[in-house]
Amino acid sequence: MFKYTRVQLNRSETTVITLDVPPWEVPVLAAVNGEDRIQVIGETPVNKMLPDPAAEFDRLVTRYKHGGDSEMPYVAAVYGIGQRGVEQLAKEIAKAGRDAEAPPVQGAEYDANDDPLGGLFTDLMPNRTATEAVEIRE
Repeated sequence: MFKYTRVQLNRSETTVITLDVPPWEVPVLAAVNGEDRIQVIGETPVNKMLPDPAAEFDRLVTRYKHGGDSEMPYVAAVYGIGQRGVEQLAKEIAKAGRDAEAPPVQGAEYDANDDPLGGLFTDLMPNRTATEAVEIRE
């Protein structure tokens, strides 16, 4: 078991979205949206095992892709490219496991396809089409 981090994403003066994401995903959200638009407001315990770092790195690459003219995925910009990035992400995942108050529950698996964005993927990813978002979520 570990805890999701509850964040508020300030999209505009009138639009604020609350999201529960794994703690290692917060820096990626900040890279995508701007650090000044992300505010950590709490934690939510989840009954899931920690994910495999390589699979989680791939999930984050798929979810957030890259921005503008850059070909570097946001997750690589935050954690590093290739194996180095996976190793840095593994450290953050392990830290989330150590920071959790309760030990992991056997049999509860982390679903890499969970959508902590609550269906708001296309709103958060302006460079993705709705069709691409649906394909990724399936």
